[in-house]
Amino acid sequence: MSNELNPLTNRKRIVRMKSKVRPLEEDGKPKNIMAWRMKNDPEFVKMMHKKQRDKRTKTGRKIGIPNGVTVNQFRKSQKIAKKEARIIVSKITKADEDIYAKEALEASVEILRTPEISVDHKLKSAKLVLDFTKSRPATTTELTIHKAEAFLESVLDSEENDGQKVN
Repeated sequence: MSNELNPLTNRKRIVRMKSKVRPLEEDGKPKNIMAWRMKNDPEFVKMMHKKQRDKRTKTGRKIGIPNGVTVNQFRKSQKIAKKEARIIVSKITKADEDIYAKEALEASVEILRTPEISVDHKLKSAKLVLDFTKSRPATTTELTIHKAEAFLESVLDSEENDGQKVN
């Protein structure tokens, strides 16, 4: 290793040593090199792929379970909400109503009654329940019809008062 000056930068040139060649085992394979094993050993590759698949399937929270709640806690609150929803829907609906409509209403009431579900989902299900149970007022169209009828009647009254005959 020589530390001579570099003529371009006037700094000492540092010569680094090359890394040592790893010792080989008897059959010519290097010791403990994962990359070599991944390339050349098909059994090792299969084993590593299996490990990675197992890791992926066992991580994370189950789909549909909200943050901060265990699966068992969520299932318990969901059972209670389902019972309440059945009671509420049986009071709201008639016996001869459509089965599918009752089921949809039960699902949305269940979402409303479950405390762990997000506010966004609760608002959407509340809108659905209101659309199903309460009819929207049609006052704006009635007002315009009444105004038009009143206008026509006033025109007719004014023509009769002027002495003109209307057929």
